[in-house]
Amino acid sequence: QAAYAVIDNRPLTGNNYYRIKAISNNGQVQYSAIVKVAPLSNDASVTVYPNTITDGLINIKFENKAAGQYEINLVNSSGQTVYNSFVTVSGVNELKTVALPVMPAAGVYILTVRSETGERIVKKIVVGK
Repeated sequence: QAAYAVIDNRPLTGNNYYRIKAISNNGQVQYSAIVKVAPLSNDASVTVYPNTITDGLINIKFENKAAGQYEINLVNSSGQTVYNSFVTVSGVNELKTVALPVMPAAGVYILTVRSETGERIVKKIVVGK
């Protein structure tokens, strides 16, 4: 039994179906069973955790997002900005940890992540004690 490995650098959108055509030394042709290969998820997202911040650290996970600079803005329930900075994302999947210089008061906050192109991701987070 032989093992084969091939990378399809130009798969079609959606499911792809493959089979192997084997030709023996005597010219006999055999086909393998057809297999379905589902595409990997390319959904872009920004995830923030933990959602109850107790140590002044906010983890922001960028998945399938463009490289570039992102503005991070944390606003309290009165609409006051309590933190603002920028992070640079160099790859499509990257985790950034933001250390708040001062632990905000307990309560509900809005965290906005804005890309260079103006795309805004808004997350509600809780700050606890």
